[in-house]
Amino acid sequence: MIQRVQSLYLLLAAAALGLLVLAPVPGQLLALAGPGWLVLLVRTLGAVLALGAVGLIFLYRQLSRQRKLVVLAQLGVLLLSALYLGGLYVGGALGVRTTEGILWERLFWLALPLIAYLFLRLARRGIEHDLALLQSMHRLR
Repeated sequence: MIQRVQSLYLLLAAAALGLLVLAPVPGQLLALAGPGWLVLLVRTLGAVLALGAVGLIFLYRQLSRQRKLVVLAQLGVLLLSALYLGGLYVGGALGVRTTEGILWERLFWLALPLIAYLFLRLARRGIEHDLALLQSMHRLR
């Protein structure tokens, strides 16, 4: 299970989403920028996606189902990114530059959903590679 590289990518995506949900900084940014329901929605969606990414690791025997659910998780992360970054944009808290320079910590928190999407994309690529190997193996029989 963990020998497959896509399992590691799914675990890293879950860690990035979990960090977005559990860390206080993203919630504080959203609370300052947007309405209270947006914070709850982003945290709930992030928690569901993080738990889903962990659950996807255990579907290693059903590659086609795992691929479909990874695509669904990618769409969920895109929705999460739109809500998170859109809420910050509307509230005016999306800026990462000041007169002193770039706010690297804020840039890190803003990039977490995109990092999670990248890890899910890499996991999907690994799953598709395994599916191609299985199809070639069946063709050789």
